[in-house]
Amino acid sequence: MTKPDKPISETQLDFLQDKFQRLHHLVQTEVLQQMSQLGITGASHIIDESLSDVVFAIDRACEQVVLDFCCRQLSQDFSFVLIAEGIGEPNYLIFPDGVTEEQAQYRVVMDPIDGTRSLMFDKRSAWILTGIAVNRGDVTNLSDLFFAMQTEIPISKQGWMDQWWSSKISATRGVRWQRFSNQLTDISPAPSPELSILQGYASFVKFLPHGKELLANMEAKWAQRLFGATLTNEIMYFDDQYLCSGGQLHELIAGHDRFIADLRGLVGAVLQQQGKKAGLSCHPYDLCTELVARQAGVLITDIRGNQLATPLDTTTAVSWLGFANQAIYQQVMPALQQVLSDSGWI
Repeated sequence: MTKPDKPISETQLDFLQDKFQRLHHLVQTEVLQQMSQLGITGASHIIDESLSDVVFAIDRACEQVVLDFCCRQLSQDFSFVLIAEGIGEPNYLIFPDGVTEEQAQYRVVMDPIDGTRSLMFDKRSAWILTGIAVNRGDVTNLSDLFFAMQTEIPISKQGWMDQWWSSKISATRGVRWQRFSNQLTDISPAPSPELSILQGYASFVKFLPHGKELLANMEAKWAQRLFGATLTNEIMYFDDQYLCSGGQLHELIAGHDRFIADLRGLVGAVLQQQGKKAGLSCHPYDLCTELVARQAGVLITDIRGNQLATPLDTTTAVSWLGFANQAIYQQVMPALQQVLSDSGWI
């Protein structure tokens, strides 16, 4: 098998869309069934701990579904390196048997359940995330992803669920599915067109205790620089802590959020310099669908405003920023850059 030597065609993209929609549906069905059987107590039972995160019972429930589909379906059509949490250290497998990592056509990075903690307590949807890149070996990174898809896994009382997908040569598309009636509706991305974060949702990710004080202080300094004397007791913007990177991307795509800053990777480096543990941060596999957001018109960047280009793995700490549009970027980015610089973080 040879690696693609020309751009991916629309026919190939349609093929990948069909294949991964099937896989996502199987994972979604298995997780919903397991949630119904296990309940909150069973689903939230810790059964393992990997280099990148804790593994809960509900995580393990879908791993075999992914591996079986890769073996019986995907590997019959192309060779690939599967990069995912929970499939055994160092968190990658090669399909089909007999193919070396160098010979594989693609690298498929996946998070079968992004947002496990919210889902297992039946609080908020989780997401299935998948991104695909032509295999360039260890230098393959997030900017190489040419196709991505994310699918919602709803909580028990939720009937509707969304799915988004995109490629480097196509705009983001979506469908909304009613799981009780099987009604399917096309949906379109609608990032906020507002020119300011005022009276909208803008969040610094700090949903875990580790590093929260540093992040809260950073946000306070940023807000003071951004709003100055107008920063009073009045509500300027709202904060939403969606414990799920795929969910955060969805909120930007759907127009619910205007700005998101996940600086946990940066904070982890600061804490390590102080002789402390880095804590849990975002990883490349958590952001393997950032292409979907960018192709929807959302700006996704690193802390300096550049396109994300971190290696496709499950362990590298990533800090990222999401802006609903260019105007929001121009409003909030200069103040953020100045505060980060003043604090010695960049």
